[in-house]
Amino acid sequence: MPDYISVVDTAARWGISPRRITVLCLEGRVPGAFLIGNSWVIPANAEKPADARIKSGKYIKKPCASMIPKDTVVNPMGRKRKKRAQESKADST
Repeated sequence: MPDYISVVDTAARWGISPRRITVLCLEGRVPGAFLIGNSWVIPANAEKPADARIKSGKYIKKPCASMIPKDTVVNPMGRKRKKRAQESKADST
C-alpha cells in the first residue's frame, strides 16, 4: 500500500496553496487522491498536474457593450451593422 500525505504536505512539496490542491483533487486532476471524512489524502508519489490554463492566447474574446461604436446596431442574431441615415434621423428627434 502506497504512503499517503495530507493536502498541507502536498502544498509545501509542490509550492502551491492548500486550497489549490483541494480544487485539483475536486476536479479529479490528482490521480489516486481520495477523501477520508472531509480531508483529502494524496499518494506520496503523486506528480503535480500540468497547468491547464490557456497559454497560446488563442481564445475568443468577445467585446463588451462599451467597446462597440455608438453608430453600430446589434440585431438579435448578433450581427452588427451601421445605422442607416433614416434611423439616425429618427433617433435624433
